[in-house]
Amino acid sequence: MAGLIGSHATVVSSGAERKKHYNITTTTTSLTGLQYTPTKVHVYHNGVRLVDGTDYTATDGTSITLTNAAENGDDVVVISYATFQASDTVSKTTGGTFEDDITVNGDLTVNAGSATGTHLEITTTGAGHNFDMVDSSGTSRIRNVNGILRLGADHRNEVADSNIRLEVDGSERMRIDNDGLKFNGDTAAANALDDYEEGTWTPSYRNGATEMTYTMGNERAEYRKIGDTVWIHLGFRFTALSGTGTGSFRIYGLPFTAKNNGAYQEYRFSCAAGNNVNTGNSDRVFGFSSNGNSYLEFRIMDGGDTVFRSNEMDSNSFMSVWGFYIVA
Repeated sequence: MAGLIGSHATVVSSGAERKKHYNITTTTTSLTGLQYTPTKVHVYHNGVRLVDGTDYTATDGTSITLTNAAENGDDVVVISYATFQASDTVSKTTGGTFEDDITVNGDLTVNAGSATGTHLEITTTGAGHNFDMVDSSGTSRIRNVNGILRLGADHRNEVADSNIRLEVDGSERMRIDNDGLKFNGDTAAANALDDYEEGTWTPSYRNGATEMTYTMGNERAEYRKIGDTVWIHLGFRFTALSGTGTGSFRIYGLPFTAKNNGAYQEYRFSCAAGNNVNTGNSDRVFGFSSNGNSYLEFRIMDGGDTVFRSNEMDSNSFMSVWGFYIVA
């Protein structure tokens, strides 16, 4: 019988280690009623520690078979260990995935450091709400219900009717839905703000539809689109100009095309003109855009709205134009 007299098992917690004492009364090779992890069991026969795989076989976790039978009066001790399971944790350094609900009693801080990508993601694969953030009184402040995001007062008894709602003291101040942006509880699609844009545009100066040859001293062309209304401002000054004629003076390149509603519709623009604007009535020039056009045409306000022609502009002429028009 192989072994070392007096060797002992590693000390572990009492909840994991089991010690079973057998007072042998008959010849036997079978030790039963155990619970252990194979390779993690120690057997002592009359004080001698046996060798696993040589002096005994312990493979099924519940019984041990001795190679040499124990006889009546022998003393056999088995120190065994319950089946171990890897600790069900998520690593601090390498991360991992939680598979069930998590409750945090205290502050929760997400520090992404210098990492890129998604820092906080809350998703669901089933029906119901993805998340519900409540305050200390249990009132829901941020909630997602079936893909509908609500911000503000308690939402737990509400029906999903908008994508995002902002509320103050229980009163809706703003919502964002498929129509656009709405305010103060208004639900009418016609009252939704569905677009906002601002930027610059590139004018083209023409004699009728033919572009003139010019050198620009100064030019500034800006626009702001709010819903279906476009506000524009244009200021320019020529330092050289040729290719003028008797065609109407036009400025092409409006950032959006004017609405075409099937009837004559004109949007008038205020103008301030001077220096070599050869009409003698430079203070009464106005611009307009009409159905489906993306350019401005100019007239002289003289009772008959006389055409303002391109040859009435010259080198060093300047003009400032401002106004708004409606788009489709």
